Amino acid sequence: MTERKKYLDVMKFIGICCLFLAHVQAPFILEEIRGFDVPMMVLISGFLAMYSIERAASIKQYIKKRIKRLVFPTWIFLAIFYVAMLLVGQKPQLLEIIKSYFFQRDCGLAGGVWIIWVYLICAICAPFLYKYISNRYFLPVAFTVLVIYEFVIGMVPTLSNFRVFYYTVCTAVPYGVLLSLGMVISQMNCKKRWMMCGCIFFIHIILAVFYFISQGGYLSISQFKYPARIYYLTYGFSVTIVLMEILRSVEKRIPDIKIIRFVSEHSLWIYLWQIMMLTIVNYVLKISDFWFLSWLFLMIGSIGVTWIQNLTVNYFMKKNNWALWKYFKG
Repeated sequence: MTERKKYLDVMKFIGICCLFLAHVQAPFILEEIRGFDVPMMVLISGFLAMYSIERAASIKQYIKKRIKRLVFPTWIFLAIFYVAMLLVGQKPQLLEIIKSYFFQRDCGLAGGVWIIWVYLICAICAPFLYKYISNRYFLPVAFTVLVIYEFVIGMVPTLSNFRVFYYTVCTAVPYGVLLSLGMVISQMNCKKRWMMCGCIFFIHIILAVFYFISQGGYLSISQFKYPARIYYLTYGFSVTIVLMEILRSVEKRIPDIKIIRFVSEHSLWIYLWQIMMLTIVNYVLKISDFWFLSWLFLMIGSIGVTWIQNLTVNYFMKKNNWALWKYFKG
């Protein structure tokens, strides 16, 4: 990628806004609409991974770099988070701390780190998927694997209760397919992307009608998020492509808004600080009943702390270019 794509910056900004909406008590309709957030972020990761892998000296170097960029900042944040809890007289359970350092979803207040696990699995899968995406059988095989996964989860739903199965198969298959689709669409022209979007959205509509008839009413997309299933994934993919194509078509008219670019460049730390801000919202300010005010606090607080952090790190990097500083800037 020779130049920065503004439409991708805007999409990542929208993704962060939607991810934060997931953590406040927003109205049901907003909860449903914003359900494309995680799939979109994974698709963008696949889109960008194409260029990163091509520039990497080796697969080992790419994976090692990505893991460090995800793991070290998260572990640093968790250390700060738990120290802060102790300073205000709250003692987190040891098991929850251990789970959070392994990016588990059921780790109490830091449960939001589960998305880091998704990115880690994607980072490991990306170079291997990259080798095969040009094969004409790649997409049929990927969709077949996804359908088999869907069938197994549907027939034996208790399988996802097994922790190892959930954090391996239930992460690698759905998000691996999404990641590979992100790689594939980066090589497609506009017409082919719209055609794929139409086909996948048609699958989503078929599933929506099927669930409506069989269950006697509308089923929320979020019910198919843990673990991620086709009904949830097809919605996320469809909305992402529509949003991408609209923004691509008007990219030249998109103003260079610094806050959007900043959020895009520092999305990891902004997301991590949101965990701290959410704790403040729920247990210090106690404004969780006011969803918009809570969301606004998460956005302003997380971006503000990251901005201060970035300025501080830049200052110290000029004094002493310590290797660890770079993990405070991702």
